[in-house]
Amino acid sequence: MKRLVSALLLCILALAGIAYLYYTSWRSKVQTSAAIPYIPQSAALVYEVDAAGKQWAAFQQTAIAQDLSHFPFFIAIKERMSFLEGLGADKKALDELPLITSIHGLSEEEVGYVFYFDTYEISKQTLLLQLLDKVKQRNTYQIEERKYAGYTITVLSNYTSTQQLYFIKQGPYIIASFSSLLIEDVVRGLARKDQAAFLCVKKAPNKQGSLYVNFSKLPQLLRVFLKADKAHSMQSMLGTFAPGSQLELKLTSHHLLLNGFTTSPDTVQRNFVQTLAGQVAGSFTLAPHIPACTAFLQHFTCRDATQLAAAFQQYRQLPQPGKSAAEVAPNPLATALDPLVKGEIGLCTMGADQREQLLFIQVNHSEALMAALEEFNLLTKPLTRQPSQLSTVYQVRPDPFYHWLPGKLFPSFQPHFLTTLDNYIILANSSTALETLAKQYTQGKTWASTAHQRVFLDSTLEQAHFSLFVNTRQAWSQIIHALNPAWKAVFEKHATALQRFEQASLQLVHQKQDTSTCYLSLLLQHREEDPLKIAPREDPVAPLQHFQAEAPIITKPFVVKTHKSEALHTLLQDALYQVYFLDAAGKLIWKKALEGPIMTAVFAIDFYKNNKIQYLWATKDSLHLIDRNGKQVARYPYKLPSLGEMMRLNVIDYGRDKNYRLLIADAQGDIYLRDKHYRPLPGWNPKALHSPFAATPFHVRVNRDYFLVLQENGSLQAFNRKGQSYPGFPIDLEETIHNPLVVKKGNMAATTSLITLTDEGKLSFYNLEGLLQNSIQLDKPESTTRFALCPDEVAGHTYAIMRQDLDKFALLDEQGNLLFEKDHEAEQALLGQYYDFGDHKFYVITDQGQHRTHIYDSVGKAIHAAPLRNSHEVSLDFSKANRRLVVYSTFKDQSLKYAIVY
Repeated sequence: MKRLVSALLLCILALAGIAYLYYTSWRSKVQTSAAIPYIPQSAALVYEVDAAGKQWAAFQQTAIAQDLSHFPFFIAIKERMSFLEGLGADKKALDELPLITSIHGLSEEEVGYVFYFDTYEISKQTLLLQLLDKVKQRNTYQIEERKYAGYTITVLSNYTSTQQLYFIKQGPYIIASFSSLLIEDVVRGLARKDQAAFLCVKKAPNKQGSLYVNFSKLPQLLRVFLKADKAHSMQSMLGTFAPGSQLELKLTSHHLLLNGFTTSPDTVQRNFVQTLAGQVAGSFTLAPHIPACTAFLQHFTCRDATQLAAAFQQYRQLPQPGKSAAEVAPNPLATALDPLVKGEIGLCTMGADQREQLLFIQVNHSEALMAALEEFNLLTKPLTRQPSQLSTVYQVRPDPFYHWLPGKLFPSFQPHFLTTLDNYIILANSSTALETLAKQYTQGKTWASTAHQRVFLDSTLEQAHFSLFVNTRQAWSQIIHALNPAWKAVFEKHATALQRFEQASLQLVHQKQDTSTCYLSLLLQHREEDPLKIAPREDPVAPLQHFQAEAPIITKPFVVKTHKSEALHTLLQDALYQVYFLDAAGKLIWKKALEGPIMTAVFAIDFYKNNKIQYLWATKDSLHLIDRNGKQVARYPYKLPSLGEMMRLNVIDYGRDKNYRLLIADAQGDIYLRDKHYRPLPGWNPKALHSPFAATPFHVRVNRDYFLVLQENGSLQAFNRKGQSYPGFPIDLEETIHNPLVVKKGNMAATTSLITLTDEGKLSFYNLEGLLQNSIQLDKPESTTRFALCPDEVAGHTYAIMRQDLDKFALLDEQGNLLFEKDHEAEQALLGQYYDFGDHKFYVITDQGQHRTHIYDSVGKAIHAAPLRNSHEVSLDFSKANRRLVVYSTFKDQSLKYAIVY
């Protein structure tokens, strides 16, 4: 493994040696490409990243890196990076250095690497020239050249080492390796101009890079680490698992996620992933039955068992390309039993020596299946000693089961016993396996009741065609047993750190429209400690890592109530459109993937009027209502009547009787009003106002019901329940407006104030009769001055005004009087929020460009010393009893809480 690090250093030095000589000759010929050329077909893995130094620095900050920090491989990388900087290499150039590495299994003991460097960019040339000068000064390297197949191979030698680096120049790329065989492999493909000699690997679209997996060559790499018999079994499994797969890398502090697609253009099903085409992906609901001691679980979902059995029959026969599989006469057992299978099929492996196995088969009618088994004389006799909590246990004849779908899926499983549990038929390979199931099921020791296992399952795909789950701690002895002596010693030495990588999964989901394409997801979860408790009072600001998402968070933290607890919960969404629901301690309750980003606020409603809360929001095309357990309510989701990026949503409860009305507004200026069952209401189907909204329309009641609407063109509208305008409306403000509307309720329409603020700073007060009460032109120091009306986010009846100039911002009271003013360096509009907790008022200013938030009191004093890390609007909760302000924020892929004693 140390050779990989040495290779990085020597390759950079090699680049320095030839960049100056060849630059002028190929500069004009370079063409940018979305593909990475010249990767030999023998490569098992190809890693590619645009900014190797920057990503390495980011990786070192993760909890995963901290546990791996004592591995020699990672120590060597740190030393080499420090050495390069010591040579005088530009830190920025190192950070942005693109790195492409193909990894090959050369023999049972040796791993080979080929490195690809694109030297077209000026910054890379500068780095090479800097290193070249240092190398010349040290005079410790020798460069020789030799010809091979019409190409010049340059050999770089170090006088103090027997290692030699071989490299060639091809277009803008320098291709280098410590293996002359691998370089010659590349040259032969180039000389023959044989495109089939190279893999088609695309550059990564995401910053953290990508990993290309060549499954047919992966066993050759794994034989370096595994015993011979284990490597041979891997050859049969991985060699036909899938073609190549391009996976994007997503790394958080506690998760390593690889996801992408694998494509099989051939119509003949020769790969494992192709056997799943045509099936409907299903959910994993076996967790309450899987014993906690399970180490491995292979899980299929099945809607058409007959079709799946036929696909696996073809897969097991492995026909040659272009030839169809031999015809196999239908077996009467399969014809009778396969149609009864529907849902889930899972094989779990458990026990101290990992030999006990249980096969769970979900069926439509367990009675019908049992009758069919008896008809075929597959049940020999009941077991003499029956485990408790299980139905009658029968001994079975194993051989006929290989004709049935479960036997085709798991041909090495040997069933000896059978029982039923709920709607599952359970086959066991030993009585010990059944006894373990009965004992752990009775004691409640299952995957559904194991906290870390449950959290991990919540992090995996909600639906899949096939899933492989691994519990590393339970599987540890089996993993160690599979390794060859050298690697077994390494794993045993670092067992404590490695076992903190508790869970792993591989999941496959076939695309509905394109059966040749399959989505592949690999997830490795590192054990996450319990969140830190709030710091003592003497700590003025305590950042708490509340939760780590799988991708950057794209919403504010929606802080909501729940009927299960008085403590506030948090709902947020990441860039993969996954919604996370967290408890007060930041633990994941559920995760759900949506079709797009949340576009609206999140509303907590009691849909069934039973004092249980559900959560309502809208994406750009659907309306979702989800309960505390992450399940859609009633017939939700509903498709919105109009689609767009500026969807708006509000909930109206006229008499506080939970007969909700749902107000939906789109970017075209149309308003729809529906009841909670999504039935249209008269007068709003839609109410077409033909201009975008400045803010979401809403409802107030002052003796009568008013729907208030403010549009960007300056039109202020007030409608009754039937969508009819009240006298005095609409009002033309005669200016463009992008600020919300604030209402200060009085005892009657005449004493209720509607407050508007135009883009030019005109503050106006109207009543519900449409009459102007007052108008104030706020001071506008510069032509570029911006104004923001910030409604109180606690009750919404008061407000503050933020004024932003080029280098200053100011907070104004309700009449436009200056409260305080501060300097700023933001390059974009600041985000202002106002929280009025009665005696305590807080003004929140966020610079989204720099991901910084400051919170001030009424006299402009910052209540924390350093800016808070934050990317979106925050949510605040204030306790008057202990004067503690809790700030909910999101930064990159983290949801954070700050506890501030004020």
